[in-house]
Amino acid sequence: MMSSNMAQAAATLAVSVRTKNKELKTLASSCAVTAICGITEPALYGVNMKLKRPLYATMLAGGIAGLYAGISGAKSWSAGTSNIFALPIYIGPDNSFINICITVGIALVLGFIFSFILYKEPEGFEQSDVDVVRLNKKEQIKSPMKGAVLPLTEVNDDAFKSEALVKGCAILPGEGKVIAPVKGKIIALFDTKHAIGIITENGTEV
Repeated sequence: MMSSNMAQAAATLAVSVRTKNKELKTLASSCAVTAICGITEPALYGVNMKLKRPLYATMLAGGIAGLYAGISGAKSWSAGTSNIFALPIYIGPDNSFINICITVGIALVLGFIFSFILYKEPEGFEQSDVDVVRLNKKEQIKSPMKGAVLPLTEVNDDAFKSEALVKGCAILPGEGKVIAPVKGKIIALFDTKHAIGIITENGTEV
């Protein structure tokens, strides 16, 4: 997990350095910071999975770093999360702390290098005047279900609670029925059915 998260952060940071798109540069740089702090959903779903190549870089770098961690026998000596601030949990009577630091270094360096090399700006990614006008239209998003509206700060999930993944609100369902909040086309559907991506007629991704 440590190898994966650090590689994810580095690969996303490389995207922010390579891209010429201002919005993506801002998104990728902020997602890289949250990823190195252990919240990788914004980097994974907001940047790397969409662009694919940075995700390949993440898997390659994370795999190599994880291989080193396994071979060196790095292990944690207490419970903790997989972020840069959790390194002290590897301090113990063996060399785990040194080995996990090397593991993190490998993941960060290779994640950045692989993503930097593999990254390719998608064709037509430079925003045209038409795109700007189209995306500046107001979009009305309706509630997908009946129920009580709650602020994200009351959700028991750090990625949503911190609003690092998305801005919005939570709904405590009043009945087991969910409808589309906008008119549009489904562009992403996860096998687990826990998330559905929709693009509206105005080009807004929901």
